[in-house]
Amino acid sequence: GEALDKQDVELDAEFAARELARAETLFQARRWSGSRQSYDRVRKFVADADRDRVAMRIAAADIALGRHREGRDAMRPFLNGPLADEANFHFLTAVRGLRLRDEHIALSRSFVEKFPSSPFAEEVLNNLASAYIVDDRDAEADAVFREILNRYPTGRFAERAAWKAGWWAYRQGAFTDALQYFDRGAANFPRSDYRPSWLYWSGRAAQQAGDI
Repeated sequence: GEALDKQDVELDAEFAARELARAETLFQARRWSGSRQSYDRVRKFVADADRDRVAMRIAAADIALGRHREGRDAMRPFLNGPLADEANFHFLTAVRGLRLRDEHIALSRSFVEKFPSSPFAEEVLNNLASAYIVDDRDAEADAVFREILNRYPTGRFAERAAWKAGWWAYRQGAFTDALQYFDRGAANFPRSDYRPSWLYWSGRAAQQAGDI
């Protein structure tokens, strides 16, 4: 991209497919600014499904870059249809960024029920749990972490959920539950960075449970 800019070369249809592939790669790598620029360069050369995806991804990049209101409004046309799960995920991110707490909770719940098998569903729950923690609603965050473990026991956020659910249970004196969560984490993720903590607190929980 920089080389083309220096040579003052305009993108044309011949290179549009390569530019689109580049935009997709940057987007998946969460390089939001670069992907947005690349999508913007290619948008006049794409049509139909590609055109909608490009427009949706530009709005998603805007949201990720902190332009929550603009991105949210641009995302609305894609909330239903073939791009619905991804569009609703980014829309949720914008709602959270705008600090619309009640709407974020309601939409998160709706997303998980509507798209339970979506690759974004687990992240929606993880983000909801994080929002509860920020708002000092730890009991509600714990419920979401346990839901993550039940729905996605070996998913992307299950390690964090096993630690959070176990630690909350330990602090509440529910030592048998804490032991279960710590042991499940250690068994499912033997190479996790949480493993030393799981094993240590599992032993403490077992001791505490035996003393009761």
